[in-house]
Amino acid sequence: MSKSTMNKIYRSFFSLIFCLLMFTALYGCGTGPDTVAAPGPTTGLKITVVPTPTSVLSGQQSIVVATVLNADATPAAGQTVTFSFADGAATGTSGATISTINSGLTNASGEAWAVYTGGSLTEGLDIFDIVQADVSGTIALTTITRIRAGTILAGGYSIFSFEGDPVTSPTGRFDTFGVANCKLMVTLAPVTVGIPVTFSIFRGPGTLPAETTKLTDTNGEAWIFFDLPVPAAGEETIVRATVPLVAPQTNGGDTVSVIYW
Repeated sequence: MSKSTMNKIYRSFFSLIFCLLMFTALYGCGTGPDTVAAPGPTTGLKITVVPTPTSVLSGQQSIVVATVLNADATPAAGQTVTFSFADGAATGTSGATISTINSGLTNASGEAWAVYTGGSLTEGLDIFDIVQADVSGTIALTTITRIRAGTILAGGYSIFSFEGDPVTSPTGRFDTFGVANCKLMVTLAPVTVGIPVTFSIFRGPGTLPAETTKLTDTNGEAWIFFDLPVPAAGEETIVRATVPLVAPQTNGGDTVSVIYW
């Protein structure tokens, strides 16, 4: 074999070795170019979201409760839930707004809350607002109906306003002392006398008197006193008022209000 032929064989051999080394350096050993960086570990969190009530008139509120669970179905406390409308919008189709309570942090039960307030756009139509709750990229959706003006038919009525005194909803908060004899007052529309209004604590601490159902007076108002403890983190209180539906009325008889957070 000539010297020229031997040189060609050596060059080919070293070229092959060089290519193998470069291939290994570029793609790693064993798996080749299909090996890619794995995505970050998933949180394993699960989330559901439920509004109460599911339909309101313009200006009325619904409490949106998001429940976050770990992969083993235990409550996930201390998680941050972001509330918005579909695709992260700040306002709903009806012009509705949503306000997060306690920065969206889940409590020991894995719950985070927000306040939905029905908007006033196109009040002659029923409008579905899609509410979104997001925890670390895991999303749950629910719908709330902003019902049209005039839905309350002849013989029916709805809760026109629901207030706490001292007024603390939706942006205020009590001072650092307990509040006794806080007044809750409901006004019906249309103004109707003798309609039973039932008050209850939807979430959080507080003490209602033994009698929780009051009849509306000549102003269409019903009111009740209740006691609140000293506010503390995770002790947001939400109260609820309900009036009975009158056929053929089908909605509008339930409302909720945030008293403090």
